[in-house]
Formats: sequence, structure tokens, C-alpha cells
Amino acid sequence: MAAPELGQAPVLSTPETHMFEDPTLPVDVSKLARLSDEQVYATYEVERTVREVCNGQWKRIALQFPDHMLVDAPRVYEMLGRGFQNVRKKQKIESENENGTAKETQQKNDPKEELFILADTSYGACCVDEVAAEHVDADVVVHYGRSCLSPTARLPVIYVFTERPLSLDNVLASFKDTFKNTGQKVILMADIPYCTHIPALAKRLADEGYMNIFSTSVIHNPSSPLPNRTVPSQVNESMEKLNEYQLFHISDPPTALLLTLSSRVSSIYIYPTTETPSSSISSATPPKALLTSTTRTLRRRYALLTSLTTCPIFGILINTLSWPTLPRSADGSSSDAGRAAWSTRAATSGSRSSRRSN
Repeated sequence: MAAPELGQAPVLSTPETHMFEDPTLPVDVSKLARLSDEQVYATYEVERTVREVCNGQWKRIALQFPDHMLVDAPRVYEMLGRGFQNVRKKQKIESENENGTAKETQQKNDPKEELFILADTSYGACCVDEVAAEHVDADVVVHYGRSCLSPTARLPVIYVFTERPLSLDNVLASFKDTFKNTGQKVILMADIPYCTHIPALAKRLADEGYMNIFSTSVIHNPSSPLPNRTVPSQVNESMEKLNEYQLFHISDPPTALLLTLSSRVSSIYIYPTTETPSSSISSATPPKALLTSTTRTLRRRYALLTSLTTCPIFGILINTLSWPTLPRSADGSSSDAGRAAWSTRAATSGSRSSRRSN
């Protein structure tokens, strides 16, 4: 299935909520245990990925891994390849059983799936790298790991959040120690790799007598009061209702997201997680959820913004994928003169803007 022609320059800027830092937290690869083949198959959701790719009839698939997951990339590549082969064999058997000559001919002419591993991404690992995917003419991107869920400009995306282990016993003990009043209004939220644990945690809290717990679900809506998460029904009617809730967040959120959340809920408690296998094992002394303060971060953000007002020159980067949008000559092709003129106008405009800002 051929990708649609690019009609305009892709969105290459980092989302404004991540303007000052890469929100992807560093991971110490040396502390990560090597996964078995069964764990790789389940963690990277190979079966679901194969099913969605086949349903979408995509043939050129870009696999985007964060740096600490590249060690598993070859095995995921091989498992996906075998998965596509099994699907084709199954389709062949079905066509033979139906004696469908036309179907057999169509299957022979149907190109096989091609997989590409994107190892050097253009932005933070949380963002879908459409630029690198363009270089291999991909039809779809499979994004692994944590994601900021920023909307893409052109390519469809299959998100695989790669669920991480978590001891619900430890989380439950920490929650009960933090919120002793079972009538408090609390929102349950987690970093993307831990979000699948939220429903089970909410059920156990309900069994413990907590009646005002709202468990969030992941949605693709950055403009939501809780970015990319569902909110209580009364919040849709009045944004101020969100201030009545406290937030219990599993794992450290990105700094920009933390700043956003701190302005919308009454308080935030963060349950710390680790990247080691012990995080899924109950312990006698579970980690404590810590009350978070964003005062120092806000001061740093203000200092950065203040420093920008003293910048005399602003640079404009024109990427190579933007050439199709440049002025064209009479025969419909982009000319070097047109490119030079367009670049000159952009530079001149930027210079004037800089002088006016001073």
C-alpha cells in the first residue's frame, strides 16, 4: 500500500509542552535484565502488531525503539517477520481450500512486508520520528516505549507501550499510607508503561473502601485537562472541579507534564518506580509516595524564558523534506532559483523580526 504524497512540510517542531527538555527519562541499561523470547513476544505485543499491520495492509513498516530497547530490536524484527510469514501461509491454505485461483494470483502479486529499524531518531524517544520514517518511505510507524502521544502529520502509528512490571501490593500499601481518609477524591494516573496497572489498582482500592477514586485511561487528546488522559465527568462541565482532586501518579512524569498537572489539581503524590525486576516483587518496606513541589522547576522555566528575551538573533531551520512546498517553475518543477529566493525571503523576514523584537 503506497504512502500518500506529501502535500505540505511535515511538523518538525517539538511540541511546546516539551520545549525545554527531552521528556524521555534516561534508563540505565546495565540494570535491565535480558528478556526471554516469551517475554519479548509479550512485552512488545508482537501478535497485536502483526494483526494491526495486516488489517491496515501496510507493507513498509518502520520500527522505532528508544535507545535502551535497541538490544531487543533484532529479536522483535525476527518475530514480526515470522508473524507475517505465518499470516501469508494461513491465507494461502485458505485460498487453496476455497480453490480460489484469483486469490492465489492476487497473493503472489501482493508484495511482502518490509521492516526497518529506526535506531537514530531525530527528536526525543517519546515523539514519533516521521522524518526518519520518510527516509525509508514507510507506510506506518510502530512506536515502542514511552510516548507523549503527540499527533502525527501524515503517517499512521501503532503504539506499543511495553508494559513494565509493578508490585500492586507495594503500590496499595503506599496509597493507604498516603491517603488515610477513604473519602478523599483521588485521581489515579501512571506513566505510559505502567498505565495498564491502573484498573487493577482501582479495583483493589474499591475493595479497601475507597469510594472517590477515579482511574484514568489513555486517550489521544493533548488538550484534555489531564493531557492524553480521561477526566471525571464533572470536570467536563467545569474545569474548576479538577482542583478538588489530589493526584496519585505512578512513576515520575516528564517535567513539562508535571508543571501542567500541578496547576490543575490540589496536590500531586508520585510513587517512585525502578527499572529493575525487583519492582514487581512485594517488599516489607514499600516505597513511599512523595508530595511533589514544582516551585524550583517553575523558577528555572522562568529564567529560561527571561534569557530568550535577550537573544538578538533567531535561526530558522529549513529541512530537506520541505522542498516540495517551495515555489515551482512554469513546468511544475522546483527550481534552484526558486529555492534560493524562498530561502532569502525567509532569512530576511527573520532578520526583520529580530530587529523589531529588540
